[in-house]
Amino acid sequence: MEREEVKNDILLIQPKNLLATNNYPPLGLISIGTVLEKEGYKVDILPTSRFSNWKDIIRENIDRYLFIGVTVLTTEVIHAIELTKFVKKLKPNLPIVWGGWHVTLFPEQPIESGLVDYVVVGDGDKLVITLAEAIKNHTHLEPILRNKEHIDMNTLPEPNYSLVMDLESFIEDDLTDIFNKFINYKIRWLPYQSSRGCPHRCLFCINVVTDNTKYRTKSAEIVVNELENIQVKYDITHFKILDDNFFADIKRVKEICKLILERDLEFTWDVECRTDYFRKGFVDDSILSLLKKAGCVQFTMGIESGAQESLDKMCKDTTVEENENAIKKLHKHNIIPRLSFIVDIPGEKKEDIIKTQQFLNKIRQICGDKMEAGVVTYRPYPKSKFHDILVEDGLIEVPKTLEEWTKEYNVRLYGMYDNKKPWQKNYKLSTNVAFFNTQDTDLREHQLNRKLDKLFYKIFINIFRLRTDKLIYVFPVDRVIYTFWRDNYYKRRESLHKTINKSAYKGILGPKTPGV
Repeated sequence: MEREEVKNDILLIQPKNLLATNNYPPLGLISIGTVLEKEGYKVDILPTSRFSNWKDIIRENIDRYLFIGVTVLTTEVIHAIELTKFVKKLKPNLPIVWGGWHVTLFPEQPIESGLVDYVVVGDGDKLVITLAEAIKNHTHLEPILRNKEHIDMNTLPEPNYSLVMDLESFIEDDLTDIFNKFINYKIRWLPYQSSRGCPHRCLFCINVVTDNTKYRTKSAEIVVNELENIQVKYDITHFKILDDNFFADIKRVKEICKLILERDLEFTWDVECRTDYFRKGFVDDSILSLLKKAGCVQFTMGIESGAQESLDKMCKDTTVEENENAIKKLHKHNIIPRLSFIVDIPGEKKEDIIKTQQFLNKIRQICGDKMEAGVVTYRPYPKSKFHDILVEDGLIEVPKTLEEWTKEYNVRLYGMYDNKKPWQKNYKLSTNVAFFNTQDTDLREHQLNRKLDKLFYKIFINIFRLRTDKLIYVFPVDRVIYTFWRDNYYKRRESLHKTINKSAYKGILGPKTPGV
């Protein structure tokens, strides 16, 4: 009897996202792939948004794989279903595994759909080894795999970004962050995660729902060792630290900065922080000075609103005064504030939306062009407390099956910012506030190559700034014209990416060798 071939190759896939262009390499898949690689598996990570011919890539390599894993956000469900159906049609018996935030929230739905064989709930770094061994050895596993405890991040191997197909295109891609404007060289960048979890209770966040409030970290020494190694390996000049809460352990922050300075490492970096951390003995002048010396150039902060009543409704546990103080402190130390705002939360009044605009105008006067602010209308995160209040009030209904997430109404409700939602009482105002404040953060002048594009961009950004300064939101014909031009630009840019990757992918996967 012929011996069955034992496969050792695994494909991990990042689907296309309705809201984003997926310009960040997928850190979750990189962490999982690195763990698998350490255990002797060969891993490919396919970011489908970068490859127009993703079907060809899967088709030509499908016989190599032990299983295919897919990470899924709510805004990625549509494409995750499409690519899963494609794989099942090609090879019905090849196991398909889903993980990610959406699966953690609704683990039963993918299994009940009949499309998915296994789902991983929560951190998948340890469970994926159990899963791979069970599939390889044909041993029984329940279809829903759950973590019993959070992983010790200090036990994770250094992330191997090279598992991502065409990684270089991510490294060289332009970041829209405003700090780029003040750096006189083209950066080479990668994201990095030094901790997981956030101990706070914001009503719009899903950390509480997904048991992600326990703060766990890599040690300062491991963080700096990894940053140094990654910098050398990929010639990196900037790191985006994508932690839920980088500053919860201020002692660790100090140690990281001191180690960077002791080793004379030369790269810039940016982090996220809460504004109520800006207090004596925590994120104070001495820490900000240390951060600046160690290369930190930008803080991302969730300001959320310029109205105290709205902040209280969100259980943000911050004040308007704390928000303003944090921004002033960053400006004093020449660290750029990158701010996010949410308008039109359930029950928000028109005057509170205006207060947010007035707050934005005030901080622009303080910081000038050394700041950026993104504004969105509220979009419900499934099963967050804010979301569940809307469900209880009968304003929205949660999709009961996987396929229901692909229906147009649910896609617009959960996946789009600019569609009218059932709770919105100030839709026109809020969407215009969000649009006119955000266009210079979604797209930057330095990303444009053609002179005509640059001219068009400058004219319209100046018109938008005049609108926000004077609180003028009526007759937004300029919004329609600009949106048409912007969408056209992104299509041209995406087409260029896909053309480059289509010609390059064949050398990425390496030889099609059978497993061990």
